[in-house]
Amino acid sequence: MEQNDKVSLITPVYQSESVLPRFLRCVRKQRYRNLEVILVDDGSADWSAELCDQAASVDPRIRVLHKDHGGVAKARNAALDICTGRYIMFADADDLFCAQYVERLVDAVKTSDCRIAACPAFDTHDTGLESYECTEQGEIRFVEWGEENYLLRESHRVIWGTVFERSVLKDLRFDERYTISTDTLFFVQAFAREGRYAFLPEPLYCYIMYEQSLSHRKYDRIKYDDLLIWCSIVRMMPEGSESYRTSLMLLISKYKEMVRALKNGEDPELFSTVLQDLKTLRKEPLLDERSVFALKARFFCRFPEFYAALADLWRKL
Repeated sequence: MEQNDKVSLITPVYQSESVLPRFLRCVRKQRYRNLEVILVDDGSADWSAELCDQAASVDPRIRVLHKDHGGVAKARNAALDICTGRYIMFADADDLFCAQYVERLVDAVKTSDCRIAACPAFDTHDTGLESYECTEQGEIRFVEWGEENYLLRESHRVIWGTVFERSVLKDLRFDERYTISTDTLFFVQAFAREGRYAFLPEPLYCYIMYEQSLSHRKYDRIKYDDLLIWCSIVRMMPEGSESYRTSLMLLISKYKEMVRALKNGEDPELFSTVLQDLKTLRKEPLLDERSVFALKARFFCRFPEFYAALADLWRKL
C-alpha cells in the first residue's frame, strides 16, 4: 500500500527500562515506514529517559518529550498537542504489536470510508514474551453508534488497537481528572463523533496483563474511577439503544462487584458512596422489576461470562 500519509504513534513511557528495548524492536519491524513515534517520558526515575533519547539519536522518526510525572492521560495529551501525522495511533510501552499493526489498520481506514478502524487484542499473562506475530486474517465489518453490545469482549475498545484520522479527534483530549479507563472514554467520545467505525477481526496487538497494573489493582478510590468513567459512557448512549442497555448492565455488574469487594473492608466511606450510586442506578426506568430487561440484567449480574457467551452466540446465528 502507498505510505504517503504520516502516522503518529503515541506512547507514554514510565519506569519502562526493562521493556522499552522490546517495544522499540516492534517499532523497527513495522511494515508501514512513514511513522512519527512520540515517546513521552513521564518523569521516569530509571533509565527510560536515556533509552528514549538513545533511540531518537539513531532513528529520525522518533521524537522524545520529557515531562514531570503526571500520569498517562496527561502524557498522551502532551503528545496530541505536538503530533503531526494525518493518522494517530497509540501503543503502551509494556505491550507488543505485530509487524502489520500500523499497516493493516491504516489500510482498513483507507478502504472502508471510515475515519476510525479498530482491531481486537491478543491478551496474555506471559510477561516474558519478546515478540508477537499475527497470522489471522478477516473481513472488515462496520459498527454503528448505538449498536455496540458492551457485554461482548470485543466491544471493549480502548485506544491501542485503533487508528484515528486526525480530523475526527480535533480538540478531543483524555480526561485528566481520572487515573484509569481514560482510554475507554476517549474511544467512545471519538466513536460518538464519527458515528461508526470499521472493525478488523485480526488481533494485531498483544496486551500483556501485569498483576501490578492499574486495571488489575484492588478495589479502592482509584478503581472507583472506572465506575465513574462508565457512568459517563452510559449517559452518552442513545436511550433505548443496544449500547445503552448493555453498557448499563455492565455498569451495574461493576458496581455490584465493587460493593461485594468493599463490604466489611477498610474504607467504609467509599463503600457507602458506591452503595448509594448503585441504589440510584436501580431507579432507572429500564430496571423496572416487571421488564424483560430487568430479568436480563439480574441474570447477567449473576452469570456475566455465561450471559456474554450466549449473547455472542446469538449474534453469530
